[in-house]
Amino acid sequence: MPNGSLDRYIGNNIFLNWETRFKILSGLAPALLYLHEECSSPVVHRDVKPNNVMLDSDYTARLGDFGLARLLHSGQGQGRDKASVTTMVAETPGYLALEVSYIGRVSQESNVYSYVMVVLETVCGRRSKGIMEENSLVDMVWRSYEEGVILSAVDSRLQDGKFEEGQAR
Repeated sequence: MPNGSLDRYIGNNIFLNWETRFKILSGLAPALLYLHEECSSPVVHRDVKPNNVMLDSDYTARLGDFGLARLLHSGQGQGRDKASVTTMVAETPGYLALEVSYIGRVSQESNVYSYVMVVLETVCGRRSKGIMEENSLVDMVWRSYEEGVILSAVDSRLQDGKFEEGQAR
């Protein structure tokens, strides 16, 4: 892909303006919706992270690397939204929902957790140290939210009105 992966832009000196960041994140969400709800058999990607978000020449996001992906099978009477698969933990720490490491069960919700971590990193312009680390990205964003200054968590290079506040919230 001409613009590489999203990974090269987070926490590095390569600047992405707000419109491009929002386009990338808005383009990634429908990919997960397709995998979770529009495929004939739901798929859990299991490795949603910036390295696997590829960017074409217009910065349109493409989700790649389906090496860890699994088809979800609903148990009898559970319905599609309760589908999950038990597996050995193989996902990337920092993007891994906590329950996956404890019970080894991945689901659509664990993919959504990974997507949210990608959103936080992209909006904040910095890498996550992992949720269990002191001063993690999640801690910083949560503290900003509690203090009523959530927009202070946005990448400082985007401050001074260089982003849509409603979208960033």
